[in-house]
Amino acid sequence: MELETAAASAEAPYIEFQHVGFSYSNGIKALHDLSFTVKEGESLAVLGANGSGKSTLVRLIDALISPDEGDVFVRGLNTREEKNRFAIRSVIGMVFQNPEDQSVASVVIDDIAFGPENLGLEPAEIRSRAEKALSQVGMISRENDEVAMLSGGQQQLVAIAGALAMEPRVLVLDEATSMLDPQGRAQVNRLISSCHERGMTIVNATHSADEALQADRLIVLSHGELVCEGTPAEVLSDPAMVRAWGIEPSFAADLAGRLRQRGLQVGLTAEEGTLEADLLNLLSDAATGSVDR
Repeated sequence: MELETAAASAEAPYIEFQHVGFSYSNGIKALHDLSFTVKEGESLAVLGANGSGKSTLVRLIDALISPDEGDVFVRGLNTREEKNRFAIRSVIGMVFQNPEDQSVASVVIDDIAFGPENLGLEPAEIRSRAEKALSQVGMISRENDEVAMLSGGQQQLVAIAGALAMEPRVLVLDEATSMLDPQGRAQVNRLISSCHERGMTIVNATHSADEALQADRLIVLSHGELVCEGTPAEVLSDPAMVRAWGIEPSFAADLAGRLRQRGLQVGLTAEEGTLEADLLNLLSDAATGSVDR
């Protein structure tokens, strides 16, 4: 689905958290005074260790839960108000950690068609949306397969296709790659990047600093509080600080830090410095035994 970025998006955030707090019934405070915005067409990574509040945050976006304190707005609509929830959910596609939690039919094409069917669409439109979504995730050849027979990565692609079949404006992912093997993670991350390139707004909750590098901007949660916000290069350039948040630094950040210690002028990404060339030099040193591994 090709998306157009609204001209007004520069003036008003597409998603806005205003001093949001949330506590569960057991008394655990999941979020504290959380404020941030997401622009239309932006890719935002929500980075944090387990228990940092990421899952609570994404459920607040889709109005699956309501804040105890403050307000959450999607397209200017307050998620607290029940009358707004259908309109909010109609523009948001949710993808959860375990694809089995989203599977509602045994056959792939039927699973994808479930959401559009609930919109009351005509059968031809339902079929068209399901096939288009499967094509977008590269799974059209598996439309008649049993969902249970697919790999974990393929099942997650089907879950994302189910979200895309609803033609959302925003794709929200809650640790969508954490249960996948490296190949499955790569498949899903390529798809997320593709959706963003087509103009879709992305909110990706993850504990992976490597995944966060793909975003335009990221926020870091620690024990329910926003502790850092900025571009990936700004936030992830200090591996020691990233570890203090309970997160394993990205390979690129760790490597760039080691190269800077050697006196090489590099940024976190190849666009910011000469990381690729310096990586070759480091590997050459390692091969000759002149660098401590």
